[in-house]
Formats: sequence, structure tokens, C-alpha cells
Amino acid sequence: MKPKQFKVKAPKFKIKEYKVPEYSKYVVVTNPWSKPTFLSGNGRRENERFANTIGGWFEKMTGQPVQTIYFQSNKEFIIVELEHNVDVNLILGAHHTQDFFKIPTRAEISEIYVYDKKDLMELRVKEKEDYPPPRKTKTSKPPTHFAQPLSSELQELITARRSSYEESQPASSICSSTPSCSTK
Repeated sequence: MKPKQFKVKAPKFKIKEYKVPEYSKYVVVTNPWSKPTFLSGNGRRENERFANTIGGWFEKMTGQPVQTIYFQSNKEFIIVELEHNVDVNLILGAHHTQDFFKIPTRAEISEIYVYDKKDLMELRVKEKEDYPPPRKTKTSKPPTHFAQPLSSELQELITARRSSYEESQPASSICSSTPSCSTK
């Protein structure tokens, strides 16, 4: 009689999968232009001002209020949660403060990228009447691993939208807000 053989089964492993939330979209903003300063000792008030400013900025860009703003004072980026129906492609790219402030007081560049959701494990201002389209980012690779790179198609779309916008503006307004423009 043959000895009884037992089948050995390999243990089942289930890798946790993070699903894209259907109710929200997330973007990463590098070098947000309205950073809180904690030198005054008014940390909570500064945080509220920062959140209100960034929230107002996003509402001006998207037409909808933000859901949540995630930030830490020691990071050079923030994560913004938006409603699921916001078209984030329209706001991706480089945003120069001189483009959207009526009276630019400082020249800063904030870049917006889609939040890279695989990494789930580990800010009101006086702005121009019509919000301008963003410019192309300085590099194709985001400066943080939390963000997805912009595709070449999207970079071309950003460039085309910006060119169309600049062509529609009077020459004097483009020249006064563009650092590379020189006056005669």
C-alpha cells in the first residue's frame, strides 16, 4: 500500500491595494507662495491665514472650494484635496505670482502636480479678474516623490494654452509681468 501524500499549499499573501478615492482628487503644490512664518509666535493664526490664502487661490483657479490642505512647516510642498469633479489638468504647471497678483510684491513660482497616490502608505488674495493659465514647469520631473511627472502631451497643452493667453493680452500687460521682457 502506498503511503498517503499530503499536498502542500503555499500560504496566500494579499498585498494591500490603495484605491483611488472616487470622491476626491489630490494635487501637490511645491514651493507654495504663501508660506506660514512662525517667527511671530502666532503659529495657529499663521496656519489659518495660510490655509485661507491657499484655499482662496485654489477656489479662484478651479471655481470650487478645497476640501483639505495638508502641510507641515518643515516641508517645501503641500497636498491639496479637491472635489472629484475638478479638472486638475487646467491647473497643473508653474504658477508665477506676477501673473495673478494685481500688484506683484514678490516673484515666486509655485508648481502644481497630480498627487502620486501610490505613496499613501509611507492657502484670499487680491488677484487679477481672469486667472491666467499656468506656465510650463522648469523640469519634467517633480522635485518630490509625492508627485507624478507631467506627460509630454500635458506639457505641450500647457505651453499652447499659455501662448494663446499671452497672444490675447495687450503687449503692455505681458511685458510688465514677464521677467524676461525688457523695456525700451
